[in-house]
Amino acid sequence: MFNILIALCLFISSSVAHAQFSFTTNANNTITITAYGGLGRNAIIPAMTNGYPVTTIAPGAFLSSSMTNVFIPYTLTNAGINPFENNLELATINIDAQNPLWSSVDGVWFDKDQTTLIRFPEAKSGYTIPDSVTNIGSYAFGLCNNLTNIIIPNSVSCTGSNIFQGCNITNLVLRRL
Repeated sequence: MFNILIALCLFISSSVAHAQFSFTTNANNTITITAYGGLGRNAIIPAMTNGYPVTTIAPGAFLSSSMTNVFIPYTLTNAGINPFENNLELATINIDAQNPLWSSVDGVWFDKDQTTLIRFPEAKSGYTIPDSVTNIGSYAFGLCNNLTNIIIPNSVSCTGSNIFQGCNITNLVLRRL
């Protein structure tokens, strides 16, 4: 009886977590998250839904949600432009260490070798970009209204478009090594 209760709790927990997301099943039997409707502060993107791997987040899928933390699974390998747009309370983006393409350090989203900064959480106010970064992706700091101070190392040689769109930066330092 106890094992049945545990199995039922796990099933209900899994169903509730998956119910927070709208998704489409792609022709290649993978899942794309198209919207987040969860009310919780922590969004955990599932690695699998309906027996298929969750591989993609659509552009704007988490638009204007009230989450503070998001966890990206090892299966996720594609993300549309700025999927976390207008998430004013987003403080951390955590990536599963087994993800083959991406990583996170202190809640900031990078490529696996941490040479490209992909997305900075909008709730953070100041940041020193690590010296390993050579590229800043498009919209990486977009709409980060709380971001007032940023230090960019000399190692950054390439930036995408609109990297500071909608920011309130009052102190920008370009650091020479």
